[in-house]
Amino acid sequence: MLLVLHAFAAGCTALTGVEAISNGVPGFRPPEARNARRTLVAMGAILGSLFIGVSFLAVRVGVRPYAGGNPTLIGQLARWVLGGSAAGHAFFYLFQAATLAILVLAANTSFAGFPRLVSFAAADAFLPRWFAKRGQRLVHSNGVLALSAAAAVVTLAFRADYNRLLPLYAIGVFTSFTFSQAGMTRRHLRLREPGWRHGLAVNGTGALVTFLVLLDLIATKFAAGAWMVLVTLPLLVLLLDRTNRAYEREREELTVQALELLGPPKPRHEVLVLVDGVDRAVLHALQYARQLNPLTITALHVAADPGAADRLARRWADLPLSVPLEVVHCPTRNLVACAAGAVGQRARPDTEVTVLLPRHGDRGRFGRLLHDQTGRELFAALNRLAGVNVAVVHPTGP
Repeated sequence: MLLVLHAFAAGCTALTGVEAISNGVPGFRPPEARNARRTLVAMGAILGSLFIGVSFLAVRVGVRPYAGGNPTLIGQLARWVLGGSAAGHAFFYLFQAATLAILVLAANTSFAGFPRLVSFAAADAFLPRWFAKRGQRLVHSNGVLALSAAAAVVTLAFRADYNRLLPLYAIGVFTSFTFSQAGMTRRHLRLREPGWRHGLAVNGTGALVTFLVLLDLIATKFAAGAWMVLVTLPLLVLLLDRTNRAYEREREELTVQALELLGPPKPRHEVLVLVDGVDRAVLHALQYARQLNPLTITALHVAADPGAADRLARRWADLPLSVPLEVVHCPTRNLVACAAGAVGQRARPDTEVTVLLPRHGDRGRFGRLLHDQTGRELFAALNRLAGVNVAVVHPTGP
């Protein structure tokens, strides 16, 4: 019985791929469900006939697998069917090329189905929302990139060994099969829609059969790597649940009545422009501050170097600016803490404070290496202050 179950499990593993149809139902032409059902029936018929035909030929010819895996069983059958003539050799290589193309297409199935599948989970807040966004090529690019990275890691870790990778694939597939069939069975029992008994029989049988296959794969492939899937899947479920809870908490925090926030404006609005010199970025931030039409505009300089602060004050006095410069001395040289303290003193119940941070330098991939992270830390610290709004002002012009 164990041998029969193992053979059945191996055969079922060879027939996986039908899940790509269910994952891709929204991609079919209307009516989507009917067209997907027809495709699934055609795919099942093709797979079944091929599998039965290959099995019949393997028994009839008496081919046996090689320990090294080469030549493959399918290659041995092709040699026998096509013969040893020149035309047979030519068709044999054509057959091998077609097999390679089919395997490449099969691998591409994951890159077509997985991004769409994770987009469903992301739309239901079980995965980060950026998985649901489409890229410029109208595909879920983030899902493709995530799958590519995961596939590369697994391939390198297992050295592309088919015999070591197959248990991971098979257990993952049949676990999802079992859960999907069990979920449909539970749905039929709960809703009892028209024809539910027929659906219950189909999905209940499918859940039982795939569960038996899953148990056999776990028992026979546990030491070959199946244990990794058994450990990883519960961790993934916990991660999905935690992601959903985080989004739920965020939704509850942001869901408020409009009147709770749309109250009368505060009578005072002050703008602070943090400056460390006089350049295009600072002048543009001052110009933007004037566009806000606040009650007061103040240039704030946090001085860790008294000499540099004195030079800035003398230069500021020579400029035709109507904006006063306020220098906050920082003997501890903790610029972020000193700036947050100076800004926090201005935030009062009747005052709204806007802090403008001029952006300096190139922020490309290489440019980020040329600047420290003080601006980023300052932005985060000021954003935590009540009654304070922070904006980064980009310089314009050449």
